[in-house]
Order: sequence, then C-alpha cells, then structure tokens
Amino acid sequence: MTHSAWPELLTPTTPQGVPGPSESKACLDEPWHNRTGTTVGMAQPTGWWAMALLAKRFVIFLSGLVVIFTVLEGVLVWQAKTYPKPRRFIPRYPTPYVEFYSEAMYHGDGISTNDAGFRYSELPKRKPEGEIRIFMLSSSLGFIGKTNDTTIPGFMEAMLADANTASAPRVRVINAASLSLATRQSLVLLVTKILDYEPDVIIVFHGPETLFYAVHEDRRLGYPYAFAIRESQDQKLKQYLEYPNHFLAAIASMQTMHEFQPDLARTMVQEELSTFTKQEPITSMEELTPHIEGVANDICRMIHISATFGCRTMVAIPPWHARGLVHDAVPILKELLSQQCQDEDETGAVFVNTSQWEKSLTVQHVWHPDSIHWTDEGNQIIASKFVKALRENGMVK
Repeated sequence: MTHSAWPELLTPTTPQGVPGPSESKACLDEPWHNRTGTTVGMAQPTGWWAMALLAKRFVIFLSGLVVIFTVLEGVLVWQAKTYPKPRRFIPRYPTPYVEFYSEAMYHGDGISTNDAGFRYSELPKRKPEGEIRIFMLSSSLGFIGKTNDTTIPGFMEAMLADANTASAPRVRVINAASLSLATRQSLVLLVTKILDYEPDVIIVFHGPETLFYAVHEDRRLGYPYAFAIRESQDQKLKQYLEYPNHFLAAIASMQTMHEFQPDLARTMVQEELSTFTKQEPITSMEELTPHIEGVANDICRMIHISATFGCRTMVAIPPWHARGLVHDAVPILKELLSQQCQDEDETGAVFVNTSQWEKSLTVQHVWHPDSIHWTDEGNQIIASKFVKALRENGMVK
C-alpha cells in the first residue's frame, strides 16, 4: 500500500456546494424549466413577482424621462430668457386674395394678433347678445401703434369702455387693418372674413395709401398684379367684382368662400409676376384719375355690402401730410366719393369730414418723420375724433 505525503492529491474530492460529474450531468440533462434557483445560486421571479419587477423598472424609466425632459425644458426656458431671439412682425405672404395680410397668432414687438390675423385679442365668430362690434378697415395708417392698445382702434375701445356704465353693452373695436393693404384688398377681406364676425359698424379709413402705391415706381409686390392672379383663382369672387348683385344673392348661403386654404404656391405667383413689364411711375393727375375712381368704387361697394348684412359704415379719408401728387389727389377723391355715394342715406353710411385733420395734427406735432403716419399721441387724437363721430351718428352711446 502506497502512502503519500499529500493524500488530498490522490483522493478525488468535491468541494461542498459544487456538483460532481454525475450531478452535473444530471443537472444538464434536466429540462431547463425544472431547474431551480438553488442549482445556479440565483432566484428568478415568476408570476406576479415578475410583473411587479417589470412595473418597477418601467416606473423608474418613466421617472428618468421626466427628470431629463424637465431639465431640458428648464435649460431652454433659461436660454430663451437670457438670449431671446428678436422677432420682427412680417405680414404673412401669400394669403388668398389679401396678400400682405397679418400673420395669425403673432406675439412680439408690442404686436399681438389673433387666429384671424386681426390685431386684437381672441374673438369668437358668434357675437354675444347685446355686444357691439366695430371693425376698422385700413392699411398701416390704422395698423400702426407701439402696442395694440396704442393703435387707433385700441384707443377707441378704451375710450368707449371708460364712458359706458356696467349695464351698457360691451363695445369691441377690432383692428382689421394691416400693412400695405389697398382698398380692393380690404373690400375682399370684408367679404371673405369680417362678415363672419357679425359686425355692427365698419370704419373705412382708406384712400391715399392706395394712390401712393399706384404713383410709386417701386410698386409693392402683389399690387395690383398679384391680386389679379388671386382674383382669377375663384370664379365666385370674379363674379362678385363684375356683377355684385348676383354675388350678393348667393353669398349669404355660400360657406366655401370662408374656407380658403391659408397658402398659395409662391412659385406660381412669382412666375405670373415675371410676365409683367415694369411700368413707369405716374406723374400726372390725368394718369392717376383711374386709380382715384377705383378707390371710390371700392369704398362704395364696401358700403353697399355692409348694408346688405345689416351693418352701417363710417368712411374717413385719412389726411396725407406728404406733398406731391397724392396730396393733391385727396380732395379730388373726397369729391368723387361724395358724388358716387349721394344715395347712401338708405345704407346709413356716414362720411367724416377730415379736411381739417392735417392742420390739426401738424399743430400738435404728432406726425411721424415719414409725414405719412402718426405717433401714438396722434393715434389717440384721431381715435377721439372717431368716437365723437360714432356717438353723434347714433352708432354707439
């Protein structure tokens, strides 16, 4: 019998807790789903315990996402406040028939527009009982103001609110003006959008700017040529412009006119515009006369359309401080408008005498350096004149 100094090397042994060869083979031969955690030293949850573990991990995952997005949001908010991106108001282009009209839902530079593009707060289409709605149609002459409250309509609404008692109906004065709008564009805006809001009074504060666009050799893009393109897109509108009586008979029941798509193909417009040759600037009153007649016709149509829908109209030709052909054309426009609208007693239209406005605004030093617009103080003065005219003619109390 042989004896060794190291008997453990000659005697095969198996460490405690580790399966021997036969046990290992049996373990491997055993189906995997019958093995227990004691075989590998780990316990795998089953049934409800497994579902609880998955739910726990899912909650932890969601919590992590919430924390990450919260941190990102905080960083973005801090960045926006620390390094704000300057916004400049740019009228939306193009819009159907009313190019240069205001961008909807804009907020910045003291300008705030609602979803209709009006420089006003939110305005439901359905008018509450007893409420009076006054809309101003104009170009930049009615649009300008450092804030919504310092535009002409903004001052007017504040003045009317201060004078009314708690029991008096609310009077809204909505700024439906926009930069560079000509009278024809405001006419179409009245038909396609404003009438949906059940107006009681329309203030037309237009004229000289449209003549200025015609005189200026660098004519505004879209006037009048792009408008003619828009006009050709819809036969109903073309019919209206040529045969207003036929159109008025159908407009009350026609809803599709109010559902225009907000954008048109810019490339198509540019291609059409490229076919027109640049015209020489107008230098004589004779050349300007057709444009003066066009402005007067547009305003008369606004009056008749408004009356058809039970709405009164107030017309005021803005003063024009800048000297030149347009300044000389303003008295002619007023006279022509008076001649064409002699039968406006049936419509309830009111014509505001603005012949002394230029001198009054000059004395009070409220003209903007461009000699076309006014400061906020000038807007307030003009607003008070409109409020006075509204009360004198029984349009508001």
